[in-house]
Amino acid sequence: MQTRLLAFLAETERAVRVGKPEPLPGSQWEAARSVNYGLGLARLSLGARSISGEHVALGHLLLQSFKLADGTVCLKANLAWTEAGAELSHPIYSKPSLDWGAEALRLAAVWLSGPTAKPLPISETPELLAAG
Repeated sequence: MQTRLLAFLAETERAVRVGKPEPLPGSQWEAARSVNYGLGLARLSLGARSISGEHVALGHLLLQSFKLADGTVCLKANLAWTEAGAELSHPIYSKPSLDWGAEALRLAAVWLSGPTAKPLPISETPELLAAG
């Protein structure tokens, strides 16, 4: 699953850029990615660079990859907006029918709509198993 971190981050960044070509009027997207495969963490920092060279931080997307008790992989996405100081978390459960591209598009759409966006509905809830 660690290799999914950077690929999913890149897909989400691409979807953000396609969804809104100019982050602010007269500016261009500026993004920085960092990945720590050992810890299962990835971060995409998004900002805008104006024609005059001024940088404005807009927010970030933090991904955490981990295994659930049943051995399936979960990707937790934390979306944050700098200006509003707001955050939103969304788990993505790896299932055979999961479309990673569609999940990247959904996360990008929520991030672009801003901190007032409603939380994403969880696409699939993992089955709970009784212990005992």
